[in-house]
Amino acid sequence: MYVRKTLKTVVKNYLQEFTEEWVLKVMARQPKSVTDCILVLQEEWANIPHELIRKLYQTIPRRIAAVRKAKGGHRKY
Repeated sequence: MYVRKTLKTVVKNYLQEFTEEWVLKVMARQPKSVTDCILVLQEEWANIPHELIRKLYQTIPRRIAAVRKAKGGHRKY
C-alpha cells in the first residue's frame, strides 16, 4: 500500500509539472472550436522541449526519495 501511494504521488506531481507549461501555451493560443483546440493541443504537445522532459525525468529518483522520507506525507522537492 505504501509503495503504491508513493508512486501515485510522484507520478501525479510529475505530470502536473509536465502539463502546466503545455496547458498555458494552449490557452495562450485561444482555440475557437473543439477541432481547433484538438489541433492546438497536438501542435503544442509536439513542441514540448526534450530538455524539459529530460529534466523532469531526471528528478524522479529525488522525488521518490522525498516521498519515502515523508512516508507519503507532505514533502518539499
